[in-house]
Amino acid sequence: TTTTTTTTTTPTSCNRAEPFVAGSITQDTTRLNYPPSLGIQKNGSFVFVTSYFSDCISVIDVVTDPSSPSVIGWLTDATNLNGAYSVRESMDGRYLFVTSWDGDSIAVVDASSDPTNPVVVGSLFDSTNMNAPEGLAVSIDGTHAYVASTLSSSLAIVDCISDPTTPFVVGSLTGSSNLVDGAKAVVESPDGMRVFVAGWRDDSVAVVDVTDKSQPVVVGTYQDSTNMNYPTGLVLSPSGEYLYVSCYLSDAVVVLYVGTNLTTPVLIGALVDSTNFDGAYGIDVSADGKHVFVSGAVSNSLAIVDVETDPANPKLVGSIVGDSVHMNTPYAVAVSVDNRFAYVVAQESDSIAVVSIC
Repeated sequence: TTTTTTTTTTPTSCNRAEPFVAGSITQDTTRLNYPPSLGIQKNGSFVFVTSYFSDCISVIDVVTDPSSPSVIGWLTDATNLNGAYSVRESMDGRYLFVTSWDGDSIAVVDASSDPTNPVVVGSLFDSTNMNAPEGLAVSIDGTHAYVASTLSSSLAIVDCISDPTTPFVVGSLTGSSNLVDGAKAVVESPDGMRVFVAGWRDDSVAVVDVTDKSQPVVVGTYQDSTNMNYPTGLVLSPSGEYLYVSCYLSDAVVVLYVGTNLTTPVLIGALVDSTNFDGAYGIDVSADGKHVFVSGAVSNSLAIVDVETDPANPKLVGSIVGDSVHMNTPYAVAVSVDNRFAYVVAQESDSIAVVSIC
């Protein structure tokens, strides 16, 4: 059974302090069975959602009527999307890159030619460099995908563009002694020279020089088991100065300064809040860099945090807490292109929520 919730109330002004669920799809066990991740189309028209148990990627229209989002297309593929986990769109908008946890793989999916009928173009299976791939990012220049895999504690740099039918690993770091223990999330710096990789087992963030894609090199690491216990999500400020980290066991949002020192992230602030983001998991930042949005996987919540006024002292602005209908175990959040909505996917409610944040 699939339930679509419609809410017609709209805010009269932008008020981050009062977010509310404007629309949702819940209990869609066919296409949104245990969704761990989502990505937004460059022009903002569609949201792409992975389904772990359905081995599926769905295309969801969230713009035509945000109060009533609808699945317009989906692809189920137990081979190429076996335990579909993370999804990102290529820089040119032609393809989706989808990692699969159970398949130790990355697939190239064409969802642009016909969004109602996505098709797999090519795939790569690699249990050495991509054992249980969770984190995924696309390089600024659009040429490569960065894949962080938790069981192989690895970072793989994959060329998915030269020949989309045959993606291949260009370079990699594998093993906790070479990278981090339990690589879970990855994000690239705006200049394309570095990537940051979170390791959940050793409570760390590694700084990796990717100037030479064939030979990535760890140039620095920050480790903090107090504030950064079990880091799950990474997002950079638009300026590239600050790295925001969501931390599951410390119920925290950590602010690391990564601007001028290219090798050593510096802790400048942290907000611990076991009420508004118990089990902090997904994280994203607004386009203006003023707020980060954090999902609480235990508290069934979405919190909005002010990181602009004083980055050393992040402050809670608003939240939705305890919404087990629309956000039961929310794992990922993404902010819309126009900054009006946050999209939240939740595993136990088999759902996506469209949250009004402005």
